[in-house]
Amino acid sequence: MMNRIISAILISLGGFLVSCSSPINTVSDEVAVVFMQMHEDGQLPGIAKSEFIEHVQTAGFPRNYKIKYPASVSLYANKSKDATIYIYTFTKDTADSPWHLTSAARRVEEGEREEMSIK
Repeated sequence: MMNRIISAILISLGGFLVSCSSPINTVSDEVAVVFMQMHEDGQLPGIAKSEFIEHVQTAGFPRNYKIKYPASVSLYANKSKDATIYIYTFTKDTADSPWHLTSAARRVEEGEREEMSIK
């Protein structure tokens, strides 16, 4: 039920697709919500609030994986009509702390990685 609610929130607020290479889990859902909120607030480096995000992917954690803190999750995003891949890494220091953006980079068509500053 929670996954359906999160998926509905992602579609209604962000208008973009989130997919996972492992089954969707609470960790991936939490990070996706933080990512989406940052986009809505215009706080994502490299992607303006007004720009449409076409696809977001994360590896996440497998189900039943015992998470050790600090924990990090990276999201890979593409803007509509842009071949650049945006890479955002979020970290959670403890089980009770919030997820926060710790690094942002983009990889252009040629494969070069360019770090972006975090506000």
